[in-house]
Amino acid sequence: LVPSALPLGLDGTTRWLSALAESAGRESVAQAFIDDERAWASARLDRVVCDKLAGRRVGLFATPDYLPGLSDMFEADFGMEVAFAIPRTRTQPPADSTAAARSLKASDYDPSRQSVNDRIRTELEGRGLDLIVGSGWERNVLDVSFEHLPFLELGYPSFYRHLLLPSPTLGYRGVLGWAERFVNALSAP
Repeated sequence: LVPSALPLGLDGTTRWLSALAESAGRESVAQAFIDDERAWASARLDRVVCDKLAGRRVGLFATPDYLPGLSDMFEADFGMEVAFAIPRTRTQPPADSTAAARSLKASDYDPSRQSVNDRIRTELEGRGLDLIVGSGWERNVLDVSFEHLPFLELGYPSFYRHLLLPSPTLGYRGVLGWAERFVNALSAP
């Protein structure tokens, strides 16, 4: 086994492939692949990032295994600002209901309906949001006053997004898949 984070984003994919190649003693073969695939993906990203994604603010809800890689990819590869990144876990929230515990619950535990909406409301009162990324659960608990915000559904549960053809989320082609989903969500009427 080779311990590594998921291959999310250009840099995350490069690190993942390099770690596998090093463990197999195939660094030179892997480097040629990395150079070709990264250049291919980067060339396709450049225009869409400049025209559609750079400077956008996004709120992110994701499982702990995806959260760091997605957050890094959104910022490093797409030039977006991640306004908040809240992990979805199955850990029980603290029993006390102090303000500190509610704040902790919003950032470290499976978000409640109230904590999701409170966090979005806080961001909208500050500098605003251009897009929310999360599962169908987060989408379903949004206040009606937030329905105007574009929402990109990912992961489980997925109530609104269905795939019949391959749609990569990992690796260099996964970076392009994410960019495509972002552009489509931001362009929807």
